[in-house]
Amino acid sequence: MDDKRRFFILTLGRTGSSLLASILNDAGADFDGLDQTSWDRAGGAFEHPRLIPIARELRKMDEIGEVRPMQFLPRLKWDLARHNAKKILKELLPRARYLKGDLAPAVHWSARLGYVPTIILSYRRFGPLFKSIGHMHPQLPDYHAHQYVRSLRNGLGLAAIYGGCAIDYDEIMNAHYNDWIEALSQATGLPIHEIKLARNERVEGNSSGSEDQIEPFPECEQVYDLVRRYRGKCLPAARATRRALNLKKN
Repeated sequence: MDDKRRFFILTLGRTGSSLLASILNDAGADFDGLDQTSWDRAGGAFEHPRLIPIARELRKMDEIGEVRPMQFLPRLKWDLARHNAKKILKELLPRARYLKGDLAPAVHWSARLGYVPTIILSYRRFGPLFKSIGHMHPQLPDYHAHQYVRSLRNGLGLAAIYGGCAIDYDEIMNAHYNDWIEALSQATGLPIHEIKLARNERVEGNSSGSEDQIEPFPECEQVYDLVRRYRGKCLPAARATRRALNLKKN
């Protein structure tokens, strides 16, 4: 099943996912030839251009309804958006083994197309994330808080279904933390020493921020602590998922 395995780096944005993707790329991950050895820290990297229309179509489905509507016109629009998203996924998945972005809905459809998803949840504490992204969008802070909670819960839930790991930005930036490297190696099959070498070349020493952290939304802190429980762990795919996808237990 290795030929069918696909790795989804799920991120809400501003979580250090570009740094994580660059480390994976240096360690041998296949991002469909995206050559971004030098990336813009303000804009992100390793997000495949074909993922933009997929995310757009999946967002249309979500706006119409989380399940297929009964009414004719909404159902027609929902089916069209699903068709378009699946069509692009069919074109992209044979080419790229690693995909990065706000892609939680694409995980399920990739499995339906015969691929084996593995989740890499890229996350960080809400306070610094919000201060990094808040000035870029007109929405009020509680909008970002809702998106944060939804993104982390869905990411962790998908990891429980399909297997994978969760990587905290602060762990990558602190050389004293190495548990995430072993978990990432177990999830991807990439060598531990290659991941560690890539991390050391990308990050000098301990570079975690010392700025005071403001956490205005307790629910964000709660979901962050929930995900942190699985720090340094590689979660196996659920038994039912292994049966459905004919996977062997690791």
